[in-house]
Amino acid sequence: MQKTTPLTSAAIYNRNNELVLDNAQAVHTLSLQDGRITASLSIACTDDNLFAIGESYYAFSFSAEHGPFRSELVECIRSGENPYFEWTAQLPAEHGEAGASAPATVGADEKYISIQFTNYSSQAFQRSTWGANLWDGFSWLSTSPGDTLDAHSGQQAIAASQNFDAFIAFNSGIWLCWAGRGTNFGVWVHFNYQILGLGDAPVWYVSTDGGEWTLAGKIPAEPYTWDAAKVGFKIVARPTAGHSSLFVDVIIEDTRK
Repeated sequence: MQKTTPLTSAAIYNRNNELVLDNAQAVHTLSLQDGRITASLSIACTDDNLFAIGESYYAFSFSAEHGPFRSELVECIRSGENPYFEWTAQLPAEHGEAGASAPATVGADEKYISIQFTNYSSQAFQRSTWGANLWDGFSWLSTSPGDTLDAHSGQQAIAASQNFDAFIAFNSGIWLCWAGRGTNFGVWVHFNYQILGLGDAPVWYVSTDGGEWTLAGKIPAEPYTWDAAKVGFKIVARPTAGHSSLFVDVIIEDTRK
């Protein structure tokens, strides 16, 4: 199995979420062969002083083929011009290739990613940018949003459920934005690569204009409040974060005059 994703205008960050290179042309490849998983990242770059061999980085792109994209952390193998990054892991022999069965639960929390919007404001919103990039390990959208987020207690959600028969989950994500009265805001939840429940926890991003995404916070469990001067409403997102799950609950209210 192999999946290649071209990334245009990609941003490259180090493991501390510090921007190292912006507007890069990159290619991300994920492969599984003979029980060995390999994630690699190739970057077109002429600056030979940006990346350090042995340090870890990840790529972030707004314009991947199937929506926003974030790679796993990959180690710099070759620095200088056109650097190369890679991460590998060997699956336990008892599990063989991807698709082998696994226990229904790994760890203490359920495995799912979900975004819910509840609108208590006097303004209805229309669904704008939304979608899902679900790789192996997430088999379906368990909830899809409607076209309209009604005023006065309207509610819409998007959620992805994990296939419990898969012991490996590759990078996946769901996103949902709403537009109305000169504003366009949304949330993107990103599930990091995990194998047998081991790996980084999911993270989430926010958008103020429906296109540019910003990491909500250094800690996934921290709430986020949009700038009311930019979006025109009081919007607060409160996450419930687990190691293999992330639920973001967004409340929209009119601003007080």
